[in-house]
Amino acid sequence: MSNKYPENIMKIVRESYGLDENNRLHDAHLQQLSANEVFERVLNYEGLIHCAGRIKSLVRDIYKVDLDAASAEC
Repeated sequence: MSNKYPENIMKIVRESYGLDENNRLHDAHLQQLSANEVFERVLNYEGLIHCAGRIKSLVRDIYKVDLDAASAEC
C-alpha cells in the first residue's frame, strides 16, 4: 500500500485516535483522511488546539502559499 502520509505523521494520527503509534491495523482508513483533517489532528495533538485556520492564514500571508488549494490537488 502506498502511503499518502509519511510514517512520522501517521504515528501522530494513530495516537490522536487513541491507538498505539505503531499499530498499522487502521492505516487504510487513516490514509483516506483529507490533508485538512490530518493537519487539524496533528496540530491538536501538538497542543495547538483550533489553530489550523490561523496557521493556514499566516502561511498564505507570509509565504503566499494557500494550503487549502494545495490540499485540493492531492
